[in-house]
Amino acid sequence: GLGRWFDVRSGEATTLIVSGLYFFSLLASYGVLRPVREAMGLSGGADKLPWLFTGTMIAMILVNPAFAWLVTRTRRRVFVPTVYAVSIACLLGLWLAFESVPKSREIWIAYAFYVFVSVFNLFVVSVFWGFMADLWRLEQAKRLYGVLGAGGTSGMIVGPWLATWLPARIGSVNLIFVSVAFLCVALCCIAFLIARHGVDTPRDSTASSGEDRHAATRGTGGASDWFRGFSLVARRPYLRWIAAYVLLHGAIGTFLYFQQGNLVDATIHDRNQRTMLFATIDLWSQSLTVFVQVFL
Repeated sequence: GLGRWFDVRSGEATTLIVSGLYFFSLLASYGVLRPVREAMGLSGGADKLPWLFTGTMIAMILVNPAFAWLVTRTRRRVFVPTVYAVSIACLLGLWLAFESVPKSREIWIAYAFYVFVSVFNLFVVSVFWGFMADLWRLEQAKRLYGVLGAGGTSGMIVGPWLATWLPARIGSVNLIFVSVAFLCVALCCIAFLIARHGVDTPRDSTASSGEDRHAATRGTGGASDWFRGFSLVARRPYLRWIAAYVLLHGAIGTFLYFQQGNLVDATIHDRNQRTMLFATIDLWSQSLTVFVQVFL
């Protein structure tokens, strides 16, 4: 069993396998959508990518407060599956829009798709890790999160692999259905885990009085927490260097991303071919990442 290869103890194997399948399905879903997103982002030319980045930032700024509010006020057993159900509904709505609008206006649906998938990736992955934090104790997490991460990495290989050959057969827009199928598998895993463990928010399980509820939700996203974070970065050199590293990493990655977009925009003009190229790039980069992590 798993215990022979990993430090999996009695009663953990089933939950670990289902959690790994959940993460695999989630990242496979995103791995299928990501090449489509990159191709959609070039619909109006590579020069529009900076505006799409700006639109994505604005969308995240608008969505994040509502997301944080729901996290602190909604039962986990309701909130977690709802996030994925809403994501499925949005993806199907975007597919319907692609099929319904005239070709002359399709570019706006493509841009909406680009922004949605960028926001989708941020929130559905954060929901996964928050859910895992409810399932596993700290000691278990130290032993088992590596196995869960391997499930996600496998999904990020399988998703792009499917996207390297499916667009030529079904069209890049119809990859939305492949992504939705993976999300449905993730929803089934969530339902199983909730039924098995009765997961809920700490507020619901431990805080019964108004004072306890206030203590359980205190310090979760208020304005003072933002300023406290900036103050810590300003006072501590270690945090300042981390912030500088993240800033430079993001700037370099963004510059290279724009250059990649310019090259693809100048050389490939068919959306399906662009999708397959981006999927091939993702497939190789994820495979090389696994090789480096395991062997180097």
